[in-house]
Amino acid sequence: MSWTSIPHAHEYWKSCQRRAEPPPNLEDAETFILTTRPATAQDAACILDVIYANGGDPRCDGLDHAALGRIKGFLAAA
Repeated sequence: MSWTSIPHAHEYWKSCQRRAEPPPNLEDAETFILTTRPATAQDAACILDVIYANGGDPRCDGLDHAALGRIKGFLAAA
């Protein structure tokens, strides 16, 4: 699926993440969210929601920590 924005991917991610059998592209939505630089407060909130949903358990690929760094930069520039 082609994501057009962080909120677009987040909407899909949120609707599918609790399913007993999530769709195979759910990981793609999460990766898009965590690798896209936030441009708005809504973007930052969506990214934090994904990180929060993992319960503080860091991802082995480090995307969560990199996403937090981008949020930090976004907030520092505001």
